[in-house]
Amino acid sequence: MKIPQTLLNALNNMPKHPSMLTRVFLMAVSVLILLGLSYIITGTLIPDNNMQGLIFQGSALLIVFGSLILEDKFTKPADAVINSVAVIISLIPVHTSSQDSLWNIIFFYSLFVGLCGIVNLTLITNKVVSDTRSRITKMTYQLSVVFGKAEIIFSMVFLYAVFSFYGLQSEQTALLIIFWGFYICLMPLKLPHFFQALFEAIFSKDRISNEEGEIVRVDFPDLIKVRLYENSKWNSDLVAVLGDGIKRKVLPLYTQIQDSTVIGTGLLLDKLDSINFNTIKGGVYRLNTDVLDTRDFPIGIITIDSQIAKLYFETWKPQIFNEGMLVYCEVNNKRVYYQVSDAITNEESFEKHRHGFQIVEAHQLGTHHNDGGFKKFSWLPEMNTPVYLAGKNIQGAPLKLATSQMSLGVIPETDIEVICDIDDMISHHTAILGVTGSGKTELTLKIIERAIGNGIKVFCIDITGQYITRLSHLATQQMYLEIDDVKSISNNLDNKNYVISDDHVIRVKFKESITNFIKSDKMISIFTIPTITNTKATIVITELYLSCIFEYNREQKDERNRILVVLEEAHTIIPEGVTMGLQDFDSKAVVARLSQIALQGRKFKVGLLIIAQRTATVSKTVLTQCNTMITFSSFDQTGVEFLSNIYGREHTSKISNLPFLQALVFGKGVKSERPVVIEMHRNKEKDDTLEDIF
Repeated sequence: MKIPQTLLNALNNMPKHPSMLTRVFLMAVSVLILLGLSYIITGTLIPDNNMQGLIFQGSALLIVFGSLILEDKFTKPADAVINSVAVIISLIPVHTSSQDSLWNIIFFYSLFVGLCGIVNLTLITNKVVSDTRSRITKMTYQLSVVFGKAEIIFSMVFLYAVFSFYGLQSEQTALLIIFWGFYICLMPLKLPHFFQALFEAIFSKDRISNEEGEIVRVDFPDLIKVRLYENSKWNSDLVAVLGDGIKRKVLPLYTQIQDSTVIGTGLLLDKLDSINFNTIKGGVYRLNTDVLDTRDFPIGIITIDSQIAKLYFETWKPQIFNEGMLVYCEVNNKRVYYQVSDAITNEESFEKHRHGFQIVEAHQLGTHHNDGGFKKFSWLPEMNTPVYLAGKNIQGAPLKLATSQMSLGVIPETDIEVICDIDDMISHHTAILGVTGSGKTELTLKIIERAIGNGIKVFCIDITGQYITRLSHLATQQMYLEIDDVKSISNNLDNKNYVISDDHVIRVKFKESITNFIKSDKMISIFTIPTITNTKATIVITELYLSCIFEYNREQKDERNRILVVLEEAHTIIPEGVTMGLQDFDSKAVVARLSQIALQGRKFKVGLLIIAQRTATVSKTVLTQCNTMITFSSFDQTGVEFLSNIYGREHTSKISNLPFLQALVFGKGVKSERPVVIEMHRNKEKDDTLEDIF
């Protein structure tokens, strides 16, 4: 048999305590019943016999009045004193000279309760008291409030009077005991609570026809589960009436089927002071007017295990996500941004059903500032806080950059630019890493052009041979060694007595070329190493070339030019000795000198821009001096282990999944206090040829 919805609502919405109106109504009904019993039993509404008066006015009436009106929610010591005095006053008129042991017991019982209450009221204080006084106060409080309740103390008088006057087996006794027993059971059975809820449900039914469902559960702080009624809609402006009577706006999120019912999940928003229809606690209603916030619709809510630097949030729209997307939360009235890095599946048990969903992992970037940077935020959002998609129009107009700044790219699927400072990138060295075809060269060329525009001389060591073509639009000087000079170096490397001294013809040629270039109007010099050289010869020639650059700037103590040295295919120029098989002493010594030059470069305004495919094959001594890292897609596990010391393991795990023209960036030259994935700006004119170039 299906229980009517009205009764279900009444059962689910019983108040914690009956209202004063309900208690006054029950008292009036009880008084009418007492008057009726008095007329039936005594023939008069108000009996004048002392014992009958004790039954109807001195005990039964006081039970009703004391429990419903005087003792609202609990008995106080003052109530116990009043109850005991009322009993004593009621007993005195029926006292007889003959021995009555029950009368004596009730009289002294009441006297004891009254004295306990008086002692408690006398001793109670907010000041610090002795242990003895404290124990007496607690003991008298318990004795007075337990034994002084109206139902207990007046029931003793009532039963004494009934049995003494009408005996044990009379009809009058049966009627009075039935009334007393029913009344005493009212509160324990919560019948007044139910009748109040039923009354509200019946008389407000016509005015709450917009009720959509009933609250099943509220998860702290603001997630609500609602059992929806048939034909209810979970897609409009709603208000929930919580158990404490507070009304809060509800933002519907999603629904799920549980057996024959539909459960709606929503977020509790701001409080509503008043609405123009009646409600009952635990109900969810459709609003008549649009009072819901016009904020964006959330795409998730914060779940367990979230941290300051890393969030986990449940999403009901997994199809819209991609790795690298930007989301945000409101934390302490601040908009804090997080970048999506991973996702896992999960499930929740709801009664006997399971709800499957996806958990998204996102790392904090921080708060975004008008100068184009992200700054760390020092706290995390609460559980069930809404998560919003950042969208594409956050920054608005392009940033106005200083001459030393350039835009590396944007956060994927947004217009937020990630800015770098060329001066910091050069002075503290920069490494650009990634496999062939990932976007390294395109970014390198942009950095070179920006450096030149900022008055920085650029030396390129190019093994690929493509820089002279790609930078032909600039005032470029090409440097190279004669084939005979290269062969001379290659043929003499095995001769331990062979030394390229300061007056060696090759060193003199390098110094002269470098000096002429720096003093000229040209801004970029490209040194191409002949392909006929072996690895050892390439290292020696590179070391000689770099040494001359460093020596020139070191000698210019007053006016040093800012110089950027670009090392393309750095694993060939400054290799990691063990991985490249350079076991002989001379090769190790040359690489060590190159590393030493890198260590001292900042002193003499010489910076390095290192481009390499595999981190594992580049000198770690040099890489550790690079305070700005830009990493495109890479599958080198050894390199990933090295980069985890810079980015952290959780960030390096995403490097292998980076798509074309996306990179993980971090360091001194990047305006972000946490690692961030960027997408390089695409030149529409080059879109069709970019992949061919790389």
